[in-house]
Amino acid sequence: MTDDGQISVLIVEDNRLDAKVVSEQFRRQGQDQFQLHVAGTLARGIEIVKEENIGLIMLDLSLPDSEGLAAFVEISADAPTTPVVILTGNADESVALRAIQIGAQDYILKEELHKVMLPRIVRYAIERFELQLQLQRFAGRVEANEKEMRNIIAETRSIVHEFAQPIQILSNSLELIVMKNGASKQTDISQRMIARIMYLIKNLRKNVNIGEQGTYSSYEKSRQKIL
Repeated sequence: MTDDGQISVLIVEDNRLDAKVVSEQFRRQGQDQFQLHVAGTLARGIEIVKEENIGLIMLDLSLPDSEGLAAFVEISADAPTTPVVILTGNADESVALRAIQIGAQDYILKEELHKVMLPRIVRYAIERFELQLQLQRFAGRVEANEKEMRNIIAETRSIVHEFAQPIQILSNSLELIVMKNGASKQTDISQRMIARIMYLIKNLRKNVNIGEQGTYSSYEKSRQKIL
């Protein structure tokens, strides 16, 4: 978006007549809402993307220096945070549909340019693309939190294991002492303390396992919502 609130639209179209039709449609319907840039080749379009703050790209898939899905893939790689709407003829409609499957926001048949409201298409495409970016960022945060939680659980399990071993050895040794020398007040107190510690260790192990399963379940639910 420009400083005065206009949306910068890049039209990548080698056919001058088609580019003129699109530009006039924007000017007639947009009422100065848009700042237009026109490129006749994909290479020039990529240059403009790097030079200007482009809000949306309208891309023809039959260009002198690139054709078909390759054009979309290449410009998307250079402008990953900019939505793309495909301009296509009837003969290329199937290719446009495949472009949508891999990330394009919409397509417009050139033969129907006079029927469509370009400002509406542009705004919907930008809003939809921004929502997708937000969902991707959210998915990244969920995945990072999941990884951190798994690391914490793994460390906790290791600590519990290291702590449980000497307690078990101490419990076994105390049982041998009782068997050999008989019970006393001190051994009774020690056995109750050891039993309490072993109970806490058992619960901690259980909670760690539940926490791991719960974290995985929460992550899967979030991932499914995003997909």
